[in-house]
Amino acid sequence: MGWEDTLSTNLILSRRDASRLKERMNAVPLESVLLVKGTVIPRPSGQENSKMATGAVEVQAKDVQILNTCRKLPFEIKDSVKKSESLRMQYRYLDIRRFVDVETPTLFKRTPGGAKEFLVPTQEPGKFYSLPQSPQQFKQLLMVGGLDRYFQVARCYRDEGSRPDRQPEFTQIDIEMSFVDQLGIQRLVEGLLRYSWPEEKGALPDSFPIMTYAEAMSSYGVDKPDTRFQMKVRHLSYSYRHLSPGLCHHGAALLGHGAKYLKGKALDSTLQTIRDQYKQDVMAVTVRSDGSWKSSLGRNLTEELQKVLAGVTRAKAEDLLLLAAGPLNTACNALGKLRLELASQLEECGVPLRDPSAFHFLWVVDFPLFLPKEETPGQLESAHHPFTAPHPEDMALLYTEPAK
Repeated sequence: MGWEDTLSTNLILSRRDASRLKERMNAVPLESVLLVKGTVIPRPSGQENSKMATGAVEVQAKDVQILNTCRKLPFEIKDSVKKSESLRMQYRYLDIRRFVDVETPTLFKRTPGGAKEFLVPTQEPGKFYSLPQSPQQFKQLLMVGGLDRYFQVARCYRDEGSRPDRQPEFTQIDIEMSFVDQLGIQRLVEGLLRYSWPEEKGALPDSFPIMTYAEAMSSYGVDKPDTRFQMKVRHLSYSYRHLSPGLCHHGAALLGHGAKYLKGKALDSTLQTIRDQYKQDVMAVTVRSDGSWKSSLGRNLTEELQKVLAGVTRAKAEDLLLLAAGPLNTACNALGKLRLELASQLEECGVPLRDPSAFHFLWVVDFPLFLPKEETPGQLESAHHPFTAPHPEDMALLYTEPAK
């Protein structure tokens, strides 16, 4: 998909459709948006173009769909075509085909949904502005208005207090692009980071690992996993449901190293905080230095169950095992929070887990389009914002089973 740049492109057509398609193409103005379907094939020998990224291939078109026609332009948009400076300035939005840096307004109106907003009173009683959560609506208007590529070092404001991953006000690199896919965005951001990365921090890889949202939540309990250390969430329900039905149905377990450091009132306080926050019970199992097991499960922790747990989690002497019984998502979320909290506590006790100088960049993809509301779980809300598009293969579920 893209713009029609020149009329000198060769069209390979079947005799049946040639006259009709040729007539349509000749009537299409330059810079119109076309969708071409066909087969990518190597160019004939001697016709390769080393000046183009795709100069070794061509598309054998089977169908051309006109998505949007362009009105007559004041000049042909090519660097080789000379035009006056005044004309270029007048039609600057046409002349610039690279990224355009646009500074969007800081004072805006309130928008429903999303984060809570800061309000700014005006001199007129009862009238307020709000500080934008992000430039989302502004950049959407820019794209609708015809800007191909936009970026901004944007200030964002959210009246939700401080969190480890977000402050009430923060700065982000905001990017919007036309005619690009997920891989194109990933390669752009990776290149931006490599270019701007300090040399003393070491070189970044050419591409970053990719993890699905489902895998991140299942193995780490969070959608922004810290992969600098292991201690992954382990799923146990299918391993020992037959041994202790109902005890940990749909449960998950996390192996935390260093039981000799995490014990007593400090551990009890941490577990109670998780219980209160997630309404999720979490049980601690300690593997003593002599290999015996201690837990609040009592007689439910049979010898056979210990063998199953040890096999799944690879628990060994002086390890701490945490079990969560309940719905899978809730159990994983609780254990994901515990994973990070206990890792920090172990590091405070001198157990090296994470290298503070290491950076493990990671793409998390395939986020859900909707999630249950925290206040009313029976209702759905956008996981990010209403401008997010579903996967094409899931489009039919949008109005039938949106929770999927």
